[in-house]
Amino acid sequence: MQAYYINLAARTDRRASMEARFGALGIVAERVEALTPAVVTDQQRARYCNIDAHRWQSEGELACSLSHAEAMRRFLETDAAFAAIFEDDTILSPSLGRLLQEIDRAAPAIDLLRLEADNVRLRLAPQAESTIAGYSLFRLHSAVGGAAGYIVSRAAAQRILEGEEILSDPADEALFNPAGTLSKILVVRQLDPAFFLQEDRLGTTDESVPAAILRCFVASVARPMDVTFGDAAVTIFEISCSAILSPRHITSGWRRLRASASALSRSNRINTTNP
Repeated sequence: MQAYYINLAARTDRRASMEARFGALGIVAERVEALTPAVVTDQQRARYCNIDAHRWQSEGELACSLSHAEAMRRFLETDAAFAAIFEDDTILSPSLGRLLQEIDRAAPAIDLLRLEADNVRLRLAPQAESTIAGYSLFRLHSAVGGAAGYIVSRAAAQRILEGEEILSDPADEALFNPAGTLSKILVVRQLDPAFFLQEDRLGTTDESVPAAILRCFVASVARPMDVTFGDAAVTIFEISCSAILSPRHITSGWRRLRASASALSRSNRINTTNP
């Protein structure tokens, strides 16, 4: 599978680090130069960075979203069915190369597959919908914090570039929010165990972090937990904040609450094993 990684021109250190990481795993990764707020046009600024609008992005967030869109355009210039897109600050699982090969071989019926772990709990469906090479694919029932690594299908990349969702919201919110438009029309899933973690989640880079420390991180966050009244209270609070918008938002909010009541709240694990 072709991989792309987004990297600012000024961050030559991250470029060298990511190329070394990919090379060690036998993954061919193409660099996509990250865009900066300098490329945001006046029209884009007025449409997507208007702080008086209900939804808006900062110019930096919009530049990040535009970078993800550019990686998808690069992917669509090929004939490939899937591509893996990464940001340049990721600690990779030793088994990532094998996973990408298995997804290429199996051609699963997915549009977006998030490969990233988080240091906060995610609300996932109680049961996996499918597996790939022994790894589980779950439906998400809560928003995520990060879009630093995912697999996208050709059809999904085309739809994302045709729409405005990734421009109206930060990339992670647009791509993986289960209440968002894309999650309603595309097959969006979370991999468990996940296959990488962003450096800022650990406060360091993988060159200085042995696998044992990653395993300690896994042990500390990957504890199953039933949805509690507190989870429901947070969801109700989110609904109440959006209920002033329209009856449609109220209906959507109650659907989210019903979905979360049957979900499993947990941090997804990280794969640290060698292939």
